Amino acid sequence: MKSKKVIILILVIFIVFNISIQINNYAVDFISNQKERSNGFLIGSEPYETLGNPDITILLIHGTSSSPKDFREISNFLASKDISTKTILLPGHGTSPKDLATKKYQDWVTAIEKEFNKIESKNKFVLGYSLGGTLALDLSENKNLNGVIGINSPIFLQTKFAPFIPLLKLVEKYHVAPPETIILIRKEERSAYDAIPLATIEEINKLVQQLNLKKVTEPTLIIQTNNDTLVNPKSANFIYNEISSKNKNILWLEDSTHEDPDETEEIFIYNEIYNFIKENSKP
Repeated sequence: MKSKKVIILILVIFIVFNISIQINNYAVDFISNQKERSNGFLIGSEPYETLGNPDITILLIHGTSSSPKDFREISNFLASKDISTKTILLPGHGTSPKDLATKKYQDWVTAIEKEFNKIESKNKFVLGYSLGGTLALDLSENKNLNGVIGINSPIFLQTKFAPFIPLLKLVEKYHVAPPETIILIRKEERSAYDAIPLATIEEINKLVQQLNLKKVTEPTLIIQTNNDTLVNPKSANFIYNEISSKNKNILWLEDSTHEDPDETEEIFIYNEIYNFIKENSKP
């Protein structure tokens, strides 16, 4: 009799878990399908280039669930300063969260190296936001750069559930963004996802674990907001202390959040990035 009850209990748990996963998948599909697409890609998510001085190019790498569209303003700013920019759409982005769930961090690394190798400029820089910042550091370990810039680059995440993702995946495969974040994405007309696969968070952790920051010797500009609810701000200090760069600096932002930069601080950041590029470019 006891064994029968145990079997029934296991079946009930299995059914509950399966229903939970199905509801989670349905919610992600429903939200994702509300977005406009062209040839399978979110409108505005396509990579682009802005042409300035052909001797100076900066590769821009977006964050998790985002797209090159987030860099439009800084691309235009740098172009006005005669600096060329090049963006990349990371594998699994610009399509759907389910596509992202199939990608490994090595896919992102390979894609970035491929785009970087296409740059023929004398002076090469890379800038990454969030996940893109960590990928920028990874790139600089093996490539010759004039400088690397990381904004809110995750080494440590604010979330405490990362170690429990294998268990969480039993009941849901995606973390759906809170309503305020979804509203912000709509308001700013970003080409970004409203849900992140838990498998992607695991891949970010794997990327961080294989970093060898001692190999980073290029001039490095680290930008971090103190009010970051996604990336633990101590990530910035960790990066600063671990890299071997002699020319390195941290800029702390007090009024911005991870996804919503303060307008005044945003202008400040743009000018600091421009100054960093000019100071580390060779004639």
